[in-house]
Amino acid sequence: SHQLVEIKNKEGNQPYSVILHKIQILKKSYRIISFQNIKNEIEIKELEAWNKLVKILNHEIMNSVTPLASLTDTILMLIENDNRDQKELSEISDQNITDIKTCVKTIKKRSQGLLDFVEDYRKLSKLPPPRIEQVSLKELFENISNLMRGQIEKHNIKLSVTLENNLNINADPRQIEQVLINMINNSFYFLKGKQNPRIDLAAEEDNESLSITISDNGPGIPEDDLEKIFVPFYSTKPAGTGIGLSLCRQIMLAHNGKIIHCRNTRKGACFRLIFPV
Repeated sequence: SHQLVEIKNKEGNQPYSVILHKIQILKKSYRIISFQNIKNEIEIKELEAWNKLVKILNHEIMNSVTPLASLTDTILMLIENDNRDQKELSEISDQNITDIKTCVKTIKKRSQGLLDFVEDYRKLSKLPPPRIEQVSLKELFENISNLMRGQIEKHNIKLSVTLENNLNINADPRQIEQVLINMINNSFYFLKGKQNPRIDLAAEEDNESLSITISDNGPGIPEDDLEKIFVPFYSTKPAGTGIGLSLCRQIMLAHNGKIIHCRNTRKGACFRLIFPV
């Protein structure tokens, strides 16, 4: 067995990997316990995660700031003469005024996009703690079906719900609803143009956990993207913010659970929310 623990030494609490080996020598059983300080490995992984985040932030911000700077230069060119003095109003043609108006509208749109991006980041970094209560999965699934009925009918999608017995989870119903809505909205996007589009929502319980599975029969997620889909601001959708799955992951971690990508027999996208029993 393998476990991660913290051990206090002269340098304070340090993360150690503890591995138990069972061996047999001359018909006698022995147990060997090995300890390995993995502080450096954890720091390297944290640094890699931060580097990925910084790259994505840099990409998103530059995508907005670069055109803003360019459009500002264009406006200045239209209202200034060669000496960089302001032109007389009579020197500015109707076409120049139209171009300036177009530039200002574009600046406004791009600025709003940047504000929306920052707002999404704020939501991700300031997620409120969950208000835990006992939630009936039957009621939760019914609420989701009612909330999404308009979109389901609009896109002619079949939503299938499978539920074992009367299952309950201890969770914040509003936050888990948000997770499920995010996941279903992702499926809506990737099911566009698909014949006989289908989304399956299922729940089951075993001795150790209760899981909710959301799957579809869309094109699925490319292998190269699987390790990046939970990275904040990374998105496989052209106009996506990359917040949805990151927010879902934050919510599940706050519930002492997890969200994983799983294999789908229909080769579409498949995610599983796992709650401890």
